[in-house]
Amino acid sequence: HLWALGREAYGEQAAEWVEAAVEKLWEGEVDVVIERCEEVLRQKAAWSAGVVRTAEYFRERRSQMDYPAFRRAGYPIGSGTVESACKGIAWRCKGRGQRWKGKGLQAMLALRSAGMGGSHEWDEAWKQILQAN
Repeated sequence: HLWALGREAYGEQAAEWVEAAVEKLWEGEVDVVIERCEEVLRQKAAWSAGVVRTAEYFRERRSQMDYPAFRRAGYPIGSGTVESACKGIAWRCKGRGQRWKGKGLQAMLALRSAGMGGSHEWDEAWKQILQAN
């Protein structure tokens, strides 16, 4: 959102404005970012649909951007953790000639995840899958 607004407002010079806004987000100053977005949006009457609601986007998600509190709590910041988990799931699902649908995919994921934890977890997962079917 910041890059879209920055590019439309500042063109090639967007990086400086965006980086300053990102730094404020990192510091937990979401209200400053909202104010800066509103200042830019007041500069002209017509903006593309993609940027016209930028300030509103940050206003609506203010509680989701308390990065200092999230860091203090030890939460990961960024998409790396989620992307890594998705790769792990994909790795567990894919194999030569394998094609999974709904129930079978869920069962296979459960078994493969349990298999990573040792034979006891495998046995328990297998029992649960058999009972579910």
